[in-house]
Amino acid sequence: MVVESSQEFERVTSLVKDRWEAVLNLDDIEATDDFFLLGGHSLLAVRLIAGLRDDLGIALPVSMIFEHPLFGDFCHHIAKQS
Repeated sequence: MVVESSQEFERVTSLVKDRWEAVLNLDDIEATDDFFLLGGHSLLAVRLIAGLRDDLGIALPVSMIFEHPLFGDFCHHIAKQS
């Protein structure tokens, strides 16, 4: 899936935000929030990526959250996935 419009990007960002909040048991994730500084760890990273694979129907490597732990950066990289 290639995100072509700002509306589609917002939809993807909303799905990702919901997953982050559920996995981390937090509310109000922001663009500059770091998954690991918010309490994330490797097992939660696997849970996050598995959920996003289901939600978005795209293959995402678990390494993506380690390479892009900031929420905003993570969303932009997911949006680039095809």
